[in-house]
Amino acid sequence: MSRKSLQEIIDANPEAETFRYGDSETLCREILALVRSGKKTATVEAMRVYSGKGADALPEVGRRDVALEWDGRPALMVETVEVSVRRFDEMDEGFVAMQGEFRDLAHWRKAYRAYFSRSGGVSEDMEIMCERFRVVEDYARPAAGAGPQGRGGAPKGCAPKGGGPERCRVPEQATAEMPGRGQARKSGPKPGSRPGNRPGRGSGAGRGRGPGGKPGTGRGER
Repeated sequence: MSRKSLQEIIDANPEAETFRYGDSETLCREILALVRSGKKTATVEAMRVYSGKGADALPEVGRRDVALEWDGRPALMVETVEVSVRRFDEMDEGFVAMQGEFRDLAHWRKAYRAYFSRSGGVSEDMEIMCERFRVVEDYARPAAGAGPQGRGGAPKGCAPKGGGPERCRVPEQATAEMPGRGQARKSGPKPGSRPGNRPGRGSGAGRGRGPGGKPGTGRGER
C-alpha cells in the first residue's frame, strides 16, 4: 500500500491545516522525532500570529491538522486537545516539560526570547498561545506487508519496532533554537491548493510552532 498523498489527506479532512515544525530542515526533523517519540506533546506561539489580515488560524480543540516533513510530504496528523493563553512571564516548569525540548524554565526562556526576538519582538507581558496535542496518525509508519521505506520513510535514526510506530532517536542536546511550533500558523491547503510552510507553527507552507522562523513563502513550527 502506498503512502497517502497530502491531497488525499486534505480531501478526507477538509478542515485540517498544514504546518511545519521549526525553521530549518534539521530542526523540523528533530522536532518531528520528539513528537513521534511521545516526548513532545505541547507547543507555544505568540498570539500576534493569530491576529490581523492573513493571520494564521488559532488552534481549536478537537481539530486535526497535518504536520509536514520539510520537503512538504505529510508526516503526522495531530489533534489539539487544549488551548490556553498566558503571558510570557507566566510560563511554568510543568508546561515546559510537556514541550520536551528544554532542560528547565530558564532554558525555555532563553530559547523563546531568541525566537520571539527574530519574529516580531519579545516582552515579559506579551501573550502567548499554549497548545497541547496528541498524535492521531504517523504517515511514515509502513503499512502491513510493505517493503523497506524509500525517501518517504522515517527520518534518519528511526526504525520500526515490533510492527509499531517508529521509535526515533532524539538528539542528546536540545538546541536553543528548538522551541515548539515555530512561527505563524496559516490555513491548510484546500483541495487543489498548495500547502504553505510553517516552522514550529511558523510561516511558510505549513504551521510553524516553536522558535522557528519563516522559511521562504507559505507557512512557517507549531
